[in-house]
Amino acid sequence: MVLHYIMNSYDPALVHGAFKLASKPLLPCWIIACLFPRAKATRVAMLLMQAVLAVLYMWQAISFVFAPAPPGVPGLLGSSYVLAKQDLTLPGIVNFFHGAADHQIAAAWQHYLAFDLFVGWAIARDAEIVGISKLIVAPCMFFTLMLGPNGSGMYLLAKLALGKFGGPGAALF
Repeated sequence: MVLHYIMNSYDPALVHGAFKLASKPLLPCWIIACLFPRAKATRVAMLLMQAVLAVLYMWQAISFVFAPAPPGVPGLLGSSYVLAKQDLTLPGIVNFFHGAADHQIAAAWQHYLAFDLFVGWAIARDAEIVGISKLIVAPCMFFTLMLGPNGSGMYLLAKLALGKFGGPGAALF
Protein backbone atom coordinates (compact mmCIF):
# COMPACT_ATOMS: atom_id res chain seq x y z
CA MET A 1 0.00 0.00 0.00
CA VAL A 2 2.79 2.42 0.90
CA LEU A 3 4.66 1.51 -2.27
CA HIS A 4 1.51 2.08 -4.32
CA TYR A 5 1.09 5.53 -2.74
CA ILE A 6 4.74 6.46 -3.36
CA MET A 7 4.60 5.30 -6.97
CA ASN A 8 1.48 7.35 -7.60
CA SER A 9 2.35 10.40 -5.50
CA TYR A 10 4.08 12.50 -8.14
CA ASP A 11 2.90 16.04 -7.61
CA PRO A 12 5.13 18.86 -8.92
CA ALA A 13 4.32 21.07 -5.91
CA LEU A 14 5.25 18.24 -3.54
CA VAL A 15 8.51 17.56 -5.42
CA HIS A 16 9.49 21.24 -5.33
CA GLY A 17 8.58 21.45 -1.64
CA ALA A 18 10.72 18.39 -0.90
CA PHE A 19 13.58 19.93 -2.88
CA LYS A 20 13.38 23.10 -0.77
CA LEU A 21 13.14 21.07 2.44
CA ALA A 22 16.31 19.22 1.47
CA SER A 23 18.22 22.32 0.34
CA LYS A 24 17.34 25.15 2.76
CA PRO A 25 18.84 23.77 6.01
CA LEU A 26 22.10 22.71 4.39
CA LEU A 27 24.05 25.94 4.76
CA PRO A 28 23.43 26.16 8.54
CA CYS A 29 24.44 22.49 8.83
CA TRP A 30 27.68 23.15 6.96
CA ILE A 31 28.45 26.17 9.14
CA ILE A 32 27.93 24.37 12.43
CA ALA A 33 29.87 21.35 11.13
CA CYS A 34 32.79 23.63 10.31
CA LEU A 35 32.71 25.59 13.59
CA PHE A 36 31.63 22.91 16.10
CA PRO A 37 32.25 19.51 14.47
CA ARG A 38 32.15 17.40 17.65
CA ALA A 39 29.44 19.24 19.58
CA LYS A 40 26.33 17.27 20.55
CA ALA A 41 24.10 19.83 18.79
CA THR A 42 26.11 19.36 15.60
CA ARG A 43 25.75 15.60 15.84
CA VAL A 44 21.98 15.93 16.29
CA ALA A 45 21.70 18.40 13.38
CA MET A 46 23.83 16.23 11.06
CA LEU A 47 21.97 13.02 11.86
CA LEU A 48 18.59 14.74 11.56
CA MET A 49 19.56 16.26 8.19
CA GLN A 50 20.83 12.87 6.98
CA ALA A 51 17.52 11.30 8.06
CA VAL A 52 15.50 13.98 6.23
CA LEU A 53 17.60 13.56 3.09
CA ALA A 54 17.32 9.77 3.32
CA VAL A 55 13.53 9.81 3.59
CA LEU A 56 13.14 12.30 0.76
CA TYR A 57 15.63 10.41 -1.37
CA MET A 58 13.90 7.06 -0.77
CA TRP A 59 10.52 8.52 -1.74
CA GLN A 60 11.92 10.06 -4.92
CA ALA A 61 14.15 7.10 -5.76
CA ILE A 62 11.22 4.68 -5.55
CA SER A 63 9.15 6.90 -7.81
CA PHE A 64 12.21 7.17 -10.08
CA VAL A 65 12.59 3.41 -10.38
CA PHE A 66 8.93 2.97 -11.27
CA ALA A 67 8.62 6.08 -13.46
CA PRO A 68 7.29 5.50 -16.96
CA ALA A 69 9.94 5.13 -19.60
CA PRO A 70 10.10 7.66 -22.44
CA PRO A 71 8.50 6.44 -25.67
CA GLY A 72 10.58 3.81 -27.40
CA VAL A 73 12.70 2.89 -24.36
CA PRO A 74 12.00 -0.68 -23.26
CA GLY A 75 11.89 -1.31 -19.50
CA LEU A 76 12.52 -4.49 -17.55
CA LEU A 77 9.83 -3.95 -14.90
CA GLY A 78 6.64 -2.76 -16.49
CA SER A 79 7.63 0.44 -18.22
CA SER A 80 10.40 1.38 -15.79
CA TYR A 81 13.01 3.62 -17.38
CA VAL A 82 15.67 3.15 -14.74
CA LEU A 83 15.49 -0.62 -15.06
CA ALA A 84 15.74 -0.47 -18.84
CA LYS A 85 18.99 -1.52 -20.43
CA GLN A 86 21.14 1.55 -20.07
CA ASP A 87 24.07 2.75 -22.11
CA LEU A 88 26.69 3.40 -19.41
CA THR A 89 28.89 5.54 -21.62
CA LEU A 90 29.04 9.30 -20.99
CA PRO A 91 26.64 10.05 -23.87
CA GLY A 92 24.32 7.34 -22.52
CA ILE A 93 24.29 8.88 -19.03
CA VAL A 94 23.66 12.35 -20.50
CA ASN A 95 20.78 10.92 -22.53
CA PHE A 96 19.44 9.20 -19.41
CA PHE A 97 19.24 12.49 -17.48
CA HIS A 98 17.82 14.41 -20.46
CA GLY A 99 14.73 12.25 -20.24
CA ALA A 100 14.37 12.60 -16.47
CA ALA A 101 11.46 14.30 -14.71
CA ASP A 102 11.78 16.85 -11.88
CA HIS A 103 11.49 14.24 -9.13
CA GLN A 104 14.21 12.17 -10.73
CA ILE A 105 16.63 15.10 -10.91
CA ALA A 106 15.68 16.11 -7.35
CA ALA A 107 16.53 12.58 -6.16
CA ALA A 108 19.93 12.76 -7.86
CA TRP A 109 20.57 16.18 -6.31
CA GLN A 110 19.62 14.92 -2.84
CA HIS A 111 22.04 12.05 -3.33
CA TYR A 112 24.86 14.57 -3.82
CA LEU A 113 23.71 16.73 -0.89
CA ALA A 114 23.62 13.80 1.54
CA PHE A 115 27.05 12.44 0.65
CA ASP A 116 28.79 15.80 0.45
CA LEU A 117 27.40 16.83 3.84
CA PHE A 118 28.47 13.56 5.42
CA VAL A 119 31.98 13.82 3.96
CA GLY A 120 32.26 17.49 5.01
CA TRP A 121 31.29 16.62 8.58
CA ALA A 122 33.84 13.77 8.62
CA ILE A 123 36.53 16.19 7.43
CA ALA A 124 35.67 18.72 10.14
CA ARG A 125 35.60 16.08 12.89
CA ASP A 126 38.88 14.55 11.75
CA ALA A 127 40.56 17.95 11.50
CA GLU A 128 39.53 18.86 15.03
CA ILE A 129 40.77 15.53 16.39
CA VAL A 130 44.20 15.80 14.75
CA GLY A 131 44.54 19.56 15.36
CA ILE A 132 44.22 21.14 11.92
CA SER A 133 43.12 24.79 11.97
CA LYS A 134 39.60 25.70 10.93
CA LEU A 135 41.17 28.26 8.59
CA ILE A 136 42.72 25.41 6.64
CA VAL A 137 39.64 23.20 6.87
CA ALA A 138 37.06 25.83 5.81
CA PRO A 139 38.20 26.01 2.14
CA CYS A 140 38.33 22.21 1.99
CA MET A 141 34.76 22.04 3.25
CA PHE A 142 33.62 24.72 0.80
CA PHE A 143 35.08 22.75 -2.08
CA THR A 144 33.58 19.52 -0.71
CA LEU A 145 30.16 21.22 -0.77
CA MET A 146 30.65 22.66 -4.25
CA LEU A 147 32.84 20.05 -5.96
CA GLY A 148 32.70 16.93 -3.79
CA PRO A 149 35.89 14.91 -4.24
CA ASN A 150 37.96 18.02 -4.96
CA GLY A 151 37.34 19.28 -1.42
CA SER A 152 38.03 15.96 0.25
CA GLY A 153 41.16 15.64 -1.89
CA MET A 154 42.27 19.11 -0.77
CA TYR A 155 41.79 18.06 2.84
CA LEU A 156 43.81 14.87 2.39
CA LEU A 157 46.61 16.86 0.73
CA ALA A 158 46.56 19.42 3.56
CA LYS A 159 46.63 16.63 6.12
CA LEU A 160 49.58 15.03 4.32
CA ALA A 161 51.45 18.34 4.04
CA LEU A 162 50.93 19.02 7.76
CA GLY A 163 52.07 15.51 8.74
CA LYS A 164 48.76 14.74 10.47
CA PHE A 165 48.08 11.26 9.07
CA GLY A 166 47.67 8.44 11.55
CA GLY A 167 47.21 10.61 14.62
CA PRO A 168 45.52 9.17 17.70
CA GLY A 169 41.76 9.02 17.20
CA ALA A 170 41.92 10.28 13.60
CA ALA A 171 38.70 9.52 11.74
CA LEU A 172 40.22 9.66 8.24
CA PHE A 173 43.51 7.77 7.96
